[in-house]
Amino acid sequence: MAKAYPARRAKQHRSYTIAETAALFGVHRNTVRNWIKNGLPVVRIRGLALILGSELHVFHKRNAASRERTCRPGELYCLRCRESRSPEPGSAKFVSTNAHSGNLGAICSCCGARIFRRLSLSNLGSAGFAGTVAEAGANRLGTPKSGSHCPNDADGRA
Repeated sequence: MAKAYPARRAKQHRSYTIAETAALFGVHRNTVRNWIKNGLPVVRIRGLALILGSELHVFHKRNAASRERTCRPGELYCLRCRESRSPEPGSAKFVSTNAHSGNLGAICSCCGARIFRRLSLSNLGSAGFAGTVAEAGANRLGTPKSGSHCPNDADGRA
């Protein structure tokens, strides 16, 4: 999978050489040459390849937009499968984190990995997960409701 690079690193009104572009994004010069082969426009002046900052910005924005994935109603994105998947029947649990939103967790029906999605309560029904609201406490996936990142709970369990 292609790495995402922050498009705003490139200044809009500046031009960069291949070496400067590589240093700007922390990549090798050959990576920048691959970007050129994949559609990054360059201006050639007396054997020197210059990359316009505005073109670099557009190139990275376009690549980031092509990687975005939207989930259809009733689906969650699985990081292991790298696709939108429907959860195993009965495994979806919604745990509210505040009065307006919460975390939806389930098990991927294809690979068995845990899959998650943030949802607002108003979008829970339109996302195809109405009726999956869990009660307070730990959900079925074993994720505690509290925001504690400590490996031990308050009662000393590991």
